[in-house]
Amino acid sequence: MKKKDLIEQLVSEIETGRVRTLGIYGHGASGKSTFAQELYQALDSTTVNLLETDPYITSERHLVVPKQAPDQKVTACLPVAHELASLQRDILALQAGMDILTIDEPGRLVRSCPDSNRF
Repeated sequence: MKKKDLIEQLVSEIETGRVRTLGIYGHGASGKSTFAQELYQALDSTTVNLLETDPYITSERHLVVPKQAPDQKVTACLPVAHELASLQRDILALQAGMDILTIDEPGRLVRSCPDSNRF
């Protein structure tokens, strides 16, 4: 499927309310943020939120290396590299129609969509 067709299909699913929360995942530098931005631009920004996960990546100094792979590097592609409790809290808050403060810009407020049933 071509990217343009996928974006059109996702826009339709989101606008009809069949999709409330969409997660985009993949390897680092695979184009996730670029795709998310393109999808976001195709949607009505007053009815959707875009929450990027890069600010939730923890500093590697806080990571514990598993005993099974002491010589392996922990990268941002692994869930252990993210502050998942904060990410979950923020996703749930947005889904409930609440505002959140961003981690990357603590003074910046992300306002919830007026229609809290859509994300």
